[in-house]
Order: sequence, then structure tokens, then C-alpha cells
Amino acid sequence: MAPVPHALALLLGALLALAPRSALGRFGDRVTDVVDDDRFEVMGQAYVQTFTVTNDVVELEVVVEDTVDVYEFWLVDFQPYEFSPNGTLFNKNTGEMERQYTSPCASSFWRLDLFSPTYGYPFPFTDAGSFVPTNGSEEGGVPPKLLYNYYFKSPPYNITDNRGERVERTTNRMLFQGSSYRLFNCTDTSGGTVWRYTNQTETVEFRSTVYFTNIRPIEVADLTKGHSYVQSHAELIYRISRIALVNVVVSSSALVKPLLNYVIISPGYEPDGTPATDLATVEIQFTTSTQSPSGERNHYIHSGTSLNYTADYVSLHDLDTVTSYPTTTPPCVITNGAINLCTQTWTFIVVLKITPRNVDDGLPVDASGVFTFRFVTERCNDTTADESSANCTIVDNINPSVISMNITIQTVVDLSDEDRDNPWLVVSKLSGADNLDLRGGFAAGRRGVNHLEDIRMEVKFYPEFLWDYFTLDLKLFMVCIGDQTSHPTGCLAVTKDNRYIAHLEDDFKYQYVDTGGVTQHLNISDIHVKKSGELTSSEEVEEEDAEWDPANPQQSLNTHGYNTTHHVYYMEFTNTALSSERNSYTITTVYRLIERPGRKRREVTDVTDVILNSHVVKRDIISSAQLPQGNHIAFEFLGCPDGSDYNKDSRHCECTTHDHLYSKDTFQCEPIDVKSDDRTPTKDSGAAVVIANMSLIGSLVVICILGLYEG
Repeated sequence: MAPVPHALALLLGALLALAPRSALGRFGDRVTDVVDDDRFEVMGQAYVQTFTVTNDVVELEVVVEDTVDVYEFWLVDFQPYEFSPNGTLFNKNTGEMERQYTSPCASSFWRLDLFSPTYGYPFPFTDAGSFVPTNGSEEGGVPPKLLYNYYFKSPPYNITDNRGERVERTTNRMLFQGSSYRLFNCTDTSGGTVWRYTNQTETVEFRSTVYFTNIRPIEVADLTKGHSYVQSHAELIYRISRIALVNVVVSSSALVKPLLNYVIISPGYEPDGTPATDLATVEIQFTTSTQSPSGERNHYIHSGTSLNYTADYVSLHDLDTVTSYPTTTPPCVITNGAINLCTQTWTFIVVLKITPRNVDDGLPVDASGVFTFRFVTERCNDTTADESSANCTIVDNINPSVISMNITIQTVVDLSDEDRDNPWLVVSKLSGADNLDLRGGFAAGRRGVNHLEDIRMEVKFYPEFLWDYFTLDLKLFMVCIGDQTSHPTGCLAVTKDNRYIAHLEDDFKYQYVDTGGVTQHLNISDIHVKKSGELTSSEEVEEEDAEWDPANPQQSLNTHGYNTTHHVYYMEFTNTALSSERNSYTITTVYRLIERPGRKRREVTDVTDVILNSHVVKRDIISSAQLPQGNHIAFEFLGCPDGSDYNKDSRHCECTTHDHLYSKDTFQCEPIDVKSDDRTPTKDSGAAVVIANMSLIGSLVVICILGLYEG
């Protein structure tokens, strides 16, 4: 078997524990303070090879490299080797294995005799005894440890070690495949959980430390003389993000006009305060406006039918509890007009039971559903006062008002070890003129996008603790024909005739690893930018072919920027046609994570910015990142309307009838005599035309780190 890649190899540290041994020197012998201890000079590596979840099955694979003909024993545990003052796995006085000094989820679940007639003494440290391939069963009536259920040992292979010498090794793999519940049930020897958790508004993060310990006997022939060891560790991260996508469809009875104020998704909690992996807390606030000619207002009476949640996947998700609801009726804010309107604000907090369905690492689990709120109408003498409903009368001849909200909720489970942990981006909003969700196009039940329709896109980055360190800064916004999301450079890989730029900054840089494993670099010099100032005649001809003119861009964003309050990067643009027909398009955006004002600089990067993609393996989440998964958004362009042709030069759907113009109100060719304030803009009219007619628009978003900063 070929050697396992060492991308995640952990360099074992200098922690060295030696049991006391008796002095062997005689009086008069030369004593030196120079000690040459090469006991661990010949040693393999230990690392986490895999930590992921696929179809609800968690897989944790730990690899240790055993050197042939070297007496050593590898222990993988969730506690340090000397966590107990009472003893260790190998008794320092007798050499006996004492499993009570390892945690229930440690790797050393088998019982080994110190002496074997076949292999001699000490058997546990030999090549045959230190690692026993097994499928999780054990002979002799000794129950197995709780976690690893497969142990695999490779055939011996030769490798050049860090000394430059050839050694023979085997790759020993310890594998757990099972439910996350089993993994989270791991405890230390005192019964406490081995997982630590931190909680933020939208994310709960569980961490656990896996310790790798390489143990050596001091005297091979006599284990009573103790042993020595070195130890290193890796951090496992199990992160759950509850993300509320703010595209919400609101409907109600005819007499009530609702307006959503906000939706906040946060983790749910067990009774002891521990975050629950299968619960989500949803806080919803909305405003109702009700006709109030005679003192009418809405009144909420909490019951089993007054608040309901119907999940899109009914068998998977359900309403667990309603933890907060209005116990008093909020007073009206009266808007005078032909008929008085009573405006009231309502806040509800509910807990949903979220059942994972085919959970895959980094991909969202959809828990979308419809929340229904039922109100009765009551008539009061003074609706503007905080008047008790006891002094009001319920109007029987008015049917209860029903307000429905279809809210998109996503749960993203992200498993990683600390060496591979990376930021990721989520497109939290993509909406059109009517504020409806446009992601996914027709395939997701969304409507298509019109030519010259204004679009808003919002992007968030995670994990949440990075919000205290960084903000996002947009460096490139590019649109191209075709689905280029599988290419590491996205639209940068296509010819300029098939793409356009809506935003580009001078310090744009891009770095990626190609399919051959070679790092490639791009920057502003790889894009033909029109020169400024006076040009010679030959330069003027050459610059006519420039792809980007900063002084007069053919396309531009209407507005964009980072909102530090809500931690979103927003972009507003006008969808413009790149052809007359429906087609796939890709949006490639490149960002930087930049230091928030007031943060202490941790470290300065090299002059060339590190721009990261899925090939990058990192050592620190603040020092590098990878291309986020599941961040490709899709929507579909409806094409140019009937009675129009596509003009490639102006990128516009031009009406073929001489007395018709394209209207931004109806998105159709309308007669000139039909009044409209928003007809087809000219190139210089100030209408920002940024994004293409798109079907299945993909957003290839790449994060780059400007610097490394201290927390």
C-alpha cells in the first residue's frame, strides 16, 4: 500500500516523560551534562485523515504510522496520557496495561498479555502486538471501547524518513463510522463529556481534542523499569449553523396587511443548557396593519391552533415548543387616511425539532416551512392605549385573520479538524423587484428574472467568531456565459468576449491550485484595463479593445458594501441581457477578509495576498481559507420578451416595433403613448446595468486573507 499523504501530519512535540530509574554509575565515573536521547528519532506520524459526515453517517479516521522493528505503542485518546495522578495505560512499575486509565472512546480497547510464547517479551510493543486489526469485536469477554469500530493495518512499505534514511513502516488506521449521537456520547473517565462548546447567534461549535501518544519501553527485557512517551494532539470541530435566509413570502387575510421585520435563527438548548444538535430557535417579528374605522385591532389568543408550523418535509421537522408569544395586545399606531389603519408589532419565539435528512458535510439541510398565526378582531374604546383586552369586545362577525409566512431555514453541519478549518460564505439573499426568492430558478420553483430587473444579493461569511476580526471587501464582480462553477477560476477562465466586469479594484489578486497541483497566480495585469491620461494614436487603437474602463464602465453595480451591523455584504445590480435566450451564466466574485478597525494585528502576510480555494490545506482559520461549499446560486433569465431583438453592442432587448419601448415596469415592449417613468435607459442614463440574463447563475466566491490577526 502506498504511504498515506501527510498533508495533515502532526509533528509530534517535545513533551517527554521519563519514569525514574536507579543510578547505575560508580563513584569516580565521568559525569557529563550532555545527554543524547535519540529514543524517538525513528518515529512515524499521527494525524486525522478524515472527519466528515455523509448521508447522516459520521466518519472519523485516525492514522498512526508504526515503524517496523521498533518497540512502540500508539495510543489515541480524548484525554492526555497522564491525565490521572493514579496511573497510566502502562503501569510504570510493572508494565501491565491498565485500561481504566484511558477514556471510554480511546483506541486501546483490546487486552494484551505482556508475554507471548510466539513473539516474546514485551508483546504489546512488538509489530504484531501493538496494533491488532479487528472489526470491533474482542475475545475473552472484555467489552470493546465505545468509538472506533474498524482497525486496519497496511502491509509494510519503505519510506525515507526525516533523517533521510530508509525505514520500513506500516500505516495503521482507526476508523469510526456511525451516528453523531455515538460520537457526542464520548466521555472522559469521570463521565464528563469530552466536547467543549461555544455558542453565537447563528452557530454552535463543538470542539474536542484528540491526543496521539507514542509510548516506548525503557528496558525491553524488563518493563518494571518504566517507559517514556511523546504526545501531540489535534482539534476536532463539529459546527452547526442555523441560517435564516431572508427571502420570505408573506400572505394574509384581505383585511390585514402584514410586514415582516426580521427572522433570527439560533441553536436550541437541552434543559441543562447544552446546545442541542436537533433543535433550532426561531424568533419572528412582524407588523400588521388593520382597517380600524371604529376602534378595531388584532388580538392574539394563544392556543393549540393559533400558531402552527408546517414543514416542507412534514415527516422530518416539527414545532417543538412556543417559548414566547405576546401575552398582552400591543397598542395601535394609528395612520389617518380615508380609513384609519391600526399598526401593531408582534414578536414570537418558537423552537423547532430539526431532523437531519441525508446530512452531508458543508451542505445545507432545508428546514423551510410555513408559519401560520391566527388573530381575532376586537373593538376597543381607545386602541392607542395599552388597554386590556378585558375592556374590549371581540367582533364575532369578522372571521379570524390568518397570517402565513414561508420562511427558508437552513442548517449547515460542518465537520473539520483544526488544520482544515476554513471560513465559508452563504448567499443569504437573492431577490428581485417583488422581494421574492430567486435562487434555484425554475427547478426550485422560483420565477425567472427579467431584463433590466433590479436584483439584490447579500452574502455572509462564517464561522461567526470571525465577525469580530474581519469584514468583507469586494475586489472583483464578473459575469460570463456558461456554468463555470466547477472551474477553479470561474469566469476568469473564459474569453473576454463571453464575459463582462461590473466591479474591479486595482489590488485584485487571485491564487489557486490547478489540477496538476501547481499554484497559479492572477492579478490586475491579467485583465486588459484601459489606460488613463493622454494616449498616442496607436495606444488609442489598442485601448479600444480594453475589457475594463474604470472611468466609463459598460456595466457597474448600483450599490455595494459591507453592513457591519448585520455582517452582510450587499450588492444591488440591474440584470441585463447577454443574449436573447435563456442560458446558464456564472458570477465570479472575489473578496478579501480585511481587518476590522481597532483589531490588533497578529501577523503580516507576504506581499502577495493569499487567495484560497478548495485545494488549500490550512494551519489556522485566520491565516487561510478555502472555497466555501454550497455557495453557488442559481436563477434563470426569462429571455428578451416577444417583439424584441437582442443588441449585442448595447446588451439590450430592443423592441422591433417603432412605436414601442421596453418598460422596466412591465418588462415588456409597451406602446410609447403608454406613460412610464422607467423606459429603456441609454448607456449614459445612469441606470446601472450589471448582471446578465441568467439561467442557473453560479456565484463562485473566493475568499482571500489580507493579514493574520490576534483574537
